[in-house]
Amino acid sequence: MKLVATLSILAVAATNIAGIRRGAWLMGWLTALKLVLLAVIVVWAFVTGGGSWANFSPIGRQRPGSDPIVQALASGMVAAFFSFGGWWDLSKLRG
Repeated sequence: MKLVATLSILAVAATNIAGIRRGAWLMGWLTALKLVLLAVIVVWAFVTGGGSWANFSPIGRQRPGSDPIVQALASGMVAAFFSFGGWWDLSKLRG
């Protein structure tokens, strides 16, 4: 696995060194491939019976004893905002 990861990184780096347009094309192609594969996984789950439409129940429905949705989302985003804020401040320190 480490060898495959290392070779993948080197291949992407070599493509970017060869040219920005080639690198951009490769990133676009890999992103499209990733989205197609994710769609295949979702469709496969429903076709084989592994998925359930019940997982897509309305988000507003609340389980007994759980926090209100706004409070739960806000508390879940705190760490993300602190992380973003750290990088934001770091960029100002370079000046």
